Amino acid sequence: LPLLRGDLRVTVTVEGGDQVALTDAPGDEFGPRWSPDGREIAFSTGGRDGDIRVMPAGGGPSIGLTGGPGIDDAPVWSPNGLAIAFRSNRTGRLALWLLLRDSLGGPWHDAVPLADFGGVPVDWAIDGSGVLCENPPEVFLISPQGRVLWRRDLAATTRLSAIFPGLRLSPDGRTIYLPANHRDGRRGIWAIGLAGGDARLVVRNDDPNLINMPFH
Repeated sequence: LPLLRGDLRVTVTVEGGDQVALTDAPGDEFGPRWSPDGREIAFSTGGRDGDIRVMPAGGGPSIGLTGGPGIDDAPVWSPNGLAIAFRSNRTGRLALWLLLRDSLGGPWHDAVPLADFGGVPVDWAIDGSGVLCENPPEVFLISPQGRVLWRRDLAATTRLSAIFPGLRLSPDGRTIYLPANHRDGRRGIWAIGLAGGDARLVVRNDDPNLINMPFH
């Protein structure tokens, strides 16, 4: 698992054990995401000019895929490993952008605009047809060509009263999971089918001293 600890990016096995540092660069690093083949990790750097970087999963030098003014963050890989969607305020407003390459391990092209509105990319459709993004309480799926394929206001179509960042897509691509509060007082992680339907509580949070933390 890629984790953030202070200014070091580390990995630790799911069974537990010693952590292995992957980087030793100064500053903070955020949002590590494995590539689909498990060979690379994309992440974003902190600061006023944060950028998207990719490094070998086993450690080694990272390469910067973006640069210049503004903050680039929240990278997510396409299923084929040839694209990374991310969020940026490089134009003065939050918007969605896309990085592309022609082959695995090949060079990356300059970032291109994906959509001129905000939101956080969180996952891709399993067939690569679109990027799933959240802007609570709204969720939308946008194609690599920038066309909105699906859009849903979860507050308006479910009885969830508070929806928090941290949405994820199930491995089969049919269900989204998100932390939220229900109007009847139940709190926890909810499942909602992409095809529609009511929200279903799958992990209940009964401790009033805890908040529903986003997934990472």
